[in-house]
Amino acid sequence: GGIPTQFELLHSINFMMLSYNPLGGTIPPGFGSLSTLTYVGIQENELSGTIPTELGSLSLLTTLYLGTNSLTGTIPVQLTSCPLLILSLGINSLSGTIPTELGS
Repeated sequence: GGIPTQFELLHSINFMMLSYNPLGGTIPPGFGSLSTLTYVGIQENELSGTIPTELGSLSLLTTLYLGTNSLTGTIPVQLTSCPLLILSLGINSLSGTIPTELGS
């Protein structure tokens, strides 16, 4: 199965760990409305599609693990708005360049 969209209703959640499951489908863009998230771990699943640009609105997000999925597309420049300390995107099918702003 995929990530249930009901997670989008958890407006006071700050830690989301959904790693190491057979979750398929895409990352719900509605995750971008979970403004209290500081940690998102969704690595080692079967996710496809692109990284939602809406994640860039998570102003408290310091850790984002999305590695070992089947994500495609580019790394959204919007992620540079997050105060990320850890960003793991390895073992996907991403293309393009790494936004230079990520190093700032």
